[in-house]
Amino acid sequence: MRPCSCFSISLVTEHYLHEPALFVRLRAANPALQLIICLTADNGQPPAPDWEQLDKLDFDLICTLPELPHCLRALSTGKFYRSSVLPPLTKMSFVAPLLGFTDLTHAQRRVLKAICELKTGPQMAESLFLSPKTVNNHRYEIAHKLQVSGGPGCLTRFVASHREQLVQLLAQAENG
Repeated sequence: MRPCSCFSISLVTEHYLHEPALFVRLRAANPALQLIICLTADNGQPPAPDWEQLDKLDFDLICTLPELPHCLRALSTGKFYRSSVLPPLTKMSFVAPLLGFTDLTHAQRRVLKAICELKTGPQMAESLFLSPKTVNNHRYEIAHKLQVSGGPGCLTRFVASHREQLVQLLAQAENG
């Protein structure tokens, strides 16, 4: 018998992006929940993401409706899914080493690595043996040191856009 790799998800469409309390209630009801924003389209084209609004929300993934099966498949296998709605990566998206990266403490790097692994705040707290408040404080400090501004979703978006480079930097920091 194959082991079950069960996980809880909640799909939220762009129609609910102006209800941040919904995201808070969903996260409070199930801390391990993966919150996915799914951009739907009435005219065949997905709406352009409202990054200013998204930066205020605590979510884990974003994708378009046509991308949803691929997103869920990647999530179920523990892989990272990079949506087409994210800005394209460039070879040098940031100056190496990343400005502010060397200022991160060991604990902050552990939290950043967990974000790269798609862990939610409560999952990070449990796996890193930290309180949820400490995880949130680390997330705030990481965003501040890396000069990522916005709201709760800005760090998630930054990590999603630069995941490959961050994973490399974290590995180099661990080995060196």
